[in-house]
Amino acid sequence: MNKVGDLARYGTVWYYEDGIAKFLSLNIVKKKYHVTYDSTASDCFEVHKDDCTKRVFKPSKKGLLYSSVNNDIVLVITIEDKINKYSVREY
Repeated sequence: MNKVGDLARYGTVWYYEDGIAKFLSLNIVKKKYHVTYDSTASDCFEVHKDDCTKRVFKPSKKGLLYSSVNNDIVLVITIEDKINKYSVREY
């Protein structure tokens, strides 16, 4: 992974552009949001956001929990982009 970005209300995340998955730490998420899990009723984690909505993480066929993020926009700033703003001397 060679890109880093800031995910709103979560913090710093590393990003691999060609990857099919983006990973979040449940340990970090639960420090910032209320998280519920009921293995009997829905078999999913629900992250309750500040705006009273929730993000649902369901298990895939192979067991990895995922959430569809088709409507979200994530902006990523690469380290290379930041370096290019400075002269060689400033860097």
